Amino acid sequence: MSRDQQRDLSQNLHKFTQTTSFQSGVCSILANLMTKTADLKDLHKMFMQWDKDNNGELSLDELKENMNEIKDLFNLEESDVLAMMKKADSNGDGNVDYSEFIAAAFDKVKLITEPNLKAAFKIFDADGDGSISPQELKNVFGGGTVGFEQGEKVWNEIMSEVDTDRDGVISYDEFKSAMFEILTKQVTFTSS
Repeated sequence: MSRDQQRDLSQNLHKFTQTTSFQSGVCSILANLMTKTADLKDLHKMFMQWDKDNNGELSLDELKENMNEIKDLFNLEESDVLAMMKKADSNGDGNVDYSEFIAAAFDKVKLITEPNLKAAFKIFDADGDGSISPQELKNVFGGGTVGFEQGEKVWNEIMSEVDTDRDGVISYDEFKSAMFEILTKQVTFTSS
């Protein structure tokens, strides 16, 4: 992997730590929708290289060990590594599995596109009425697609965050706005 690719990966991982629960969950769905893309090849290779014990998951030790490889390109402290691990570990098992890694590491500019967001929105909008109800949100996230198991508090936070017009449902425009917000996150690099 080139230095530019390593820097891009670092930037993607750092941006992921700044996402909300809703945004990280949708990123996971988007990454799963794109599993056939050629862009995953390098990330798959990196995951396999980093997974030293070949168990299909990155432990905290494996993640820390490999993050040191890119420290010279990215201002990354141990607390940043811990934050990345916690944010990427959507099912809370203490490890980052392949799909969690892809959701965190995939280039958000390629991931968060209008066609991808429309496809993801349709997954949530089960009744096809053009909006996402709190129950539809729970059905997708709580149904094992992402691994949300934090309880009612999380659903209320998501609705409060994304339902900006406070009508009790998430419209496509609100959904899209929440996801495009990820692309505006700033990342700070050290000089090389």
